[in-house]
Amino acid sequence: MLLLRRTTTLIAMGLLTGTPVVLASGTYPPAPPRLRSDVTQSIDSVAYNLGKSIYTGRASIKSTPSPDSTRISHTRERLESVVGHIPERAQSQLDVPALARDLNQESVDALLYYLRLRFRVTEGKA
Repeated sequence: MLLLRRTTTLIAMGLLTGTPVVLASGTYPPAPPRLRSDVTQSIDSVAYNLGKSIYTGRASIKSTPSPDSTRISHTRERLESVVGHIPERAQSQLDVPALARDLNQESVDALLYYLRLRFRVTEGKA
């Protein structure tokens, strides 16, 4: 009799304390952090979209008519300073020597702008 009473009491206590835990287990996953409104308002959409299209390979890149070796080396250094800090998977999409040779200054600036915003890196960041 005593054993039956203890068992019944334990079952009742378990049901009373376990019910809120079972009902509370259906939470939503947390939302990713949002950018501050001042950051989203200051994004240059033209440069961002041009950089994104270059990064994804959708932009038609025309070779510059007279490749200058100093311009190419400077552009390559700028690209490598940022590309070295993005994830490996993203690095595999970029052919830095070809981009340094084929892109003009405006396109390089747009690509670097996109990479800085997308992967949160800066030029010269160690």
